[in-house]
Amino acid sequence: MPAVPSPTRPPLLATPTARLAAAVGAAVGGGIALAGRPEEPLAAALHLAGYPVACAVIARFVPVVRDRHGAWFTAHQAAMVAICVGWAVAGSWAQAVANGLWVVGAAAWWRRAGRRASRRHSAGSDPSRIE
Repeated sequence: MPAVPSPTRPPLLATPTARLAAAVGAAVGGGIALAGRPEEPLAAALHLAGYPVACAVIARFVPVVRDRHGAWFTAHQAAMVAICVGWAVAGSWAQAVANGLWVVGAAAWWRRAGRRASRRHSAGSDPSRIE
């Protein structure tokens, strides 16, 4: 059953500026994947799949976390894991670790924002807006 959007949570791509930011992020991610493409075919495929998705979400990351867009965050994390695995397959452990640290940092950010939202919700304020 698809999730019903909350009336207090704005759609992530509601404005032309938001759509442009996500599109530019995806294009930049594609460029990164093509520019740094490793010779290992599996690594290249993982990067081509991961970088555009991750960069599109990163371009809108604050609203993704603030407004608790779980599907977008999950797509980001999966894309980042694909990028990390791609670098590991290519033997570039430094890049794998650097990208992995962002996976952990993003998860910590998501978790912290969720705790803040639940505290505000229990206090009776609007949980969709985290300051």
